[in-house]
Amino acid sequence: MCGGILCKILAFIVAGLGVAAIIIGAVVGFAVLPNNIRDEVERRVRLEYGSEQFQRWQILPFNQTAKIYFFEHNLQPDNRILVAERGPFVYKLTRQKTVDAKNRDDDTITYREYLKFDFDEEESEFPETHRLKLLNVPLVSLVQSIEDRLPTGINSEINSAFGNPEDVFRIFSAREFLFDGYTFCTNPTAAPNLCPTRNEIENMHYIQPEGATALSFAFLRHRDNTFDGTYVITAGMDSIGDLGLIRTWNGQPNLPNNVWGNTGQCREINGRDSTIFPPNVNRNDDFRIFYSDICRTVTLEHVENVGFEGISSHRREFEETTLNNDNDNDCYCTGQTRLPDGSNRCWHNGFTDLYTCTRSHVVLSYPHFLGASIVQNPVLGLEGHQDYHGSYTIIEPGTGTPLKIVKRFQYNMVLRNIGGVTVTSRLPSTIYPVLWIEETMELPSNLIDKIHDKYLSELNTITIITWALIGCGIALFILGIALKILCC
Repeated sequence: MCGGILCKILAFIVAGLGVAAIIIGAVVGFAVLPNNIRDEVERRVRLEYGSEQFQRWQILPFNQTAKIYFFEHNLQPDNRILVAERGPFVYKLTRQKTVDAKNRDDDTITYREYLKFDFDEEESEFPETHRLKLLNVPLVSLVQSIEDRLPTGINSEINSAFGNPEDVFRIFSAREFLFDGYTFCTNPTAAPNLCPTRNEIENMHYIQPEGATALSFAFLRHRDNTFDGTYVITAGMDSIGDLGLIRTWNGQPNLPNNVWGNTGQCREINGRDSTIFPPNVNRNDDFRIFYSDICRTVTLEHVENVGFEGISSHRREFEETTLNNDNDNDCYCTGQTRLPDGSNRCWHNGFTDLYTCTRSHVVLSYPHFLGASIVQNPVLGLEGHQDYHGSYTIIEPGTGTPLKIVKRFQYNMVLRNIGGVTVTSRLPSTIYPVLWIEETMELPSNLIDKIHDKYLSELNTITIITWALIGCGIALFILGIALKILCC
């Protein structure tokens, strides 16, 4: 059946309305409203003094923990070492920033971050008083520091400084090893070559003065109940893409000259502090994190898209070459801590010599030597696995909110026989794991709900409206075409 001109006009109008609905739905749904939401997100996440975001940044709302795993040893008949992992010893972390200055003209905030460890006995495998046979870190480190100039009375100095040790291991409680410390070098004049002076320990992470003459060792005391230097970062008021970027640490854009040497990228302080990122994250964005405890910046690279508590997120892991010592990372090759074979060559990939950072002969790796090159006479009892020993960050890309942050590092020392030193005479030549630490921050459920309610629900509403308009437009367009056919 054919209609007249009015029928054709009606068909044209209906089809036109369909096209208009499709265009409006596409423009509003894919451009106008998302841009409005993006602008609103940028306004909300920048560090504007007094804002909700500023308060969250200043007193981190994350559930924060540190899990610490020690290694006890057992010397095998073939002179290889079998280690047994003990832990976790779990600590709740408190992080709070003290803002010292705000400069709107250059868009910066100056602050110091306070860190406190509190033992969580309920979540721990053992009480903090649990006793373990652990490596005597200062004994090993101090002997290695003077091995090129060993005095003839080195064994007498060791006995005086460390109380007649039978070997390089000692019984500690977890609390003593980590925070309370144990005392040595009580009479430094009896061990003048071995015991460092007060000036020499000024930059040592693990050793501090005790009393008038003695020294004390503790592995994490330098990080507990204290501030982590002074940071100047970008507030993101002028350029949201620079939000959280560190401009200086302790007044300098680079680490001191005596850390990693004078050349290369290793001394550069760049990136962020791992708790704040800009919004509208893309897979290829370069995310760098500065960790002052290991004196270096690491890069997070995108691995995969994941779901986290119902939120579409990006999972990023440390760049595969992070602990390499070649190519652009050759400036981490300092030659300060000798390899197990006694040479001063660069360390194998997967290890970083931390001597110039900590002033102790400690070598960094991932837990259980994950991803590290094989070294001679490896200790037994370790098996690295990415799921349990890798580090990663999960980020909601639209707002840049870190949903979960997991940082895992292992701290090691070299064991080997040093000629003339009795306590080392039975040691195999190997790299020995002292402990590894997992630091985790996870966004609590109330803030995850806020992301759902304040951001994702808006995006879902826009999606529904957009496709409803486009769907109606398509239906009207098809109806108009059908009317045109019927109108002949």
